[in-house]
Amino acid sequence: MSFGTYARKVADPSLPFGRRLTALGSCVQLYRPIGFHATFSYLRRVAGPIRRDEAALLHALDVLSRSRTLWLADVEAYAARRRLAKRAGYRSTRPGDPNPSWPDRWYGDVRGGALAVIGRWRKRAACQTDEHGRQVLTVAKAFVAADGHLDPVQVAALREL
Repeated sequence: MSFGTYARKVADPSLPFGRRLTALGSCVQLYRPIGFHATFSYLRRVAGPIRRDEAALLHALDVLSRSRTLWLADVEAYAARRRLAKRAGYRSTRPGDPNPSWPDRWYGDVRGGALAVIGRWRKRAACQTDEHGRQVLTVAKAFVAADGHLDPVQVAALREL
């Protein structure tokens, strides 16, 4: 089924809440710009307790749908640019050209998406034992603690790592 079909199920108050929550999971499976678990983590952070609150569930769907809409607009703009380039004789893209065929960030809230990804990574990487891993983990903790802001010393350390 499509994202829209699952989104309609999430928004349908006549369905049992569990089925609506499962439908949101299916929406996330079809559009997971920062990974499945990090996307859910971001949605919980922004919308609240989506597993037990209907308003939070609907807000999560809205946030996810808005991000997806922005991504689809980016994909369409890219397709238009590629059509023009092909007409001009440039059949292949250059290696550094961005290609939004698959999202690589949270559209509409890049910093919030990055915080969710780093927060998930930090939980999984807590057992890093080598010095390099510990340094990266320290910078990641600082990034999350500062709500996505690093001071110049931390930025320099991150660049060095």
